[in-house]
Amino acid sequence: MKFFELAFRLGIMIAIFGFIWGIIRLLLSLLRGGGVQSVVEEYLLKTAKYILLVNVVVLNGFERGTHELMMRELLLTGLILFMYFISNLQKDQQKHQFMKTIQTDMPLFQSKFSLTGEIVAVTLSAAAFVFFISFPQYASYGLSQWFYDGILSIENTFIIGFVFKVIGFFFLLNIVQKIINSIFSLLTGAPLFTVRREFREKKEDKDKDDDFDDFEEIK
Repeated sequence: MKFFELAFRLGIMIAIFGFIWGIIRLLLSLLRGGGVQSVVEEYLLKTAKYILLVNVVVLNGFERGTHELMMRELLLTGLILFMYFISNLQKDQQKHQFMKTIQTDMPLFQSKFSLTGEIVAVTLSAAAFVFFISFPQYASYGLSQWFYDGILSIENTFIIGFVFKVIGFFFLLNIVQKIINSIFSLLTGAPLFTVRREFREKKEDKDKDDDFDDFEEIK
C-alpha cells in the first residue's frame, strides 16, 4: 500500500515539475530567438532537469518539521523515479526509431536522441540522488527550494491541483503496468500486455481470413 501511495505522490510531483520546467524551457527558447537546439544543448538541459527533479524528490523525503530523511520511503521513491527515467529512455529510443523512417529535413521531425546522452543523464541523476541522501544538508538551496515550494503551492490549488492529481493517478497505473510486465517477462519471456495485444491481433487476422468474401469466385 505504501508503494502505491509513494508512486501516486511522485506522479503528482513529476507532473507539476514538468509543467514548471516547460515554462522555463519556453522562456529560454524565446530569449535565444527560438533557434534549434543542438544535441549537446538538449542533453545538458535534460541532465539538469533530472538532477533538479532528484533534488526536489529528496526534499520531499524529509520528515515534516525536522531535518531527518525518511530513508525507507525515500529509497522506494528513488526506485520508482529511476523506473520513470528508464521508461523515458525507452520511449525516446522508440520515437527515434520511428523518426528515422520519416525522410524529411524539417527540424520538427528530426530526432535528437543520443543513447550516450541518455545514459549520462540517468547516471548523473543517480549519482546526485546518492549524494543528496548522503549529505542532505546540501539538498536545500535557492533553486531547489523554489521548485519544491512551487510544486506544493500548485498541488494545493483547487482546480489545477486536481488536474495534476489525475495525472498522478495515471502515472501510478503506468508504474503498475510496468511492474506487471516485468514479472511476466521473467515468467514467460514476454510482457503481459504485449502478449495480449499480439494475441488479439492474431485473432483479428484469423477472423479476417475466415470471413467470406462476397466477390470471391467459388470453384
